[in-house]
Amino acid sequence: MNRIKSVTIGLIIIGTVIIYSEFQIDKEKQELKKFSEETVAKTISFSGSKSGKLIHYLFSLNNKDYQGSCLIKKSNAKLGCFYKLSYSSRDPKINKIYMDKEITDTTLIMKAGFKKYTKINKYDVNGNFLYTKDTLYFRR
Repeated sequence: MNRIKSVTIGLIIIGTVIIYSEFQIDKEKQELKKFSEETVAKTISFSGSKSGKLIHYLFSLNNKDYQGSCLIKKSNAKLGCFYKLSYSSRDPKINKIYMDKEITDTTLIMKAGFKKYTKINKYDVNGNFLYTKDTLYFRR
């Protein structure tokens, strides 16, 4: 009898967690639907395991930096690239990155709070300067 009670309590707890999670997801979707604005985010790292892979990203609003992450399935996501991001104007921690919408327009990228720095000088084997590569870095 005690085992049945334990299993029942366990199932109730699991069910409650699932329902709460679904409610939160729906609440965030509604928040984005009502108060959505767009900006650009830069991918910075991957993490995860066999069960799923997370991609982490950065974005900036009103000189404040935010980090986010999302579970990615089969994606051609690349680190250091820029993607479209929707966020709630009321709570930017509620956001969604669109991994299928890569942003390459440097004007949009810089408008979103990123600064363009010339960082990398390339040299040949004799030490002769070859070229300088422009790269985009996230403003800290």
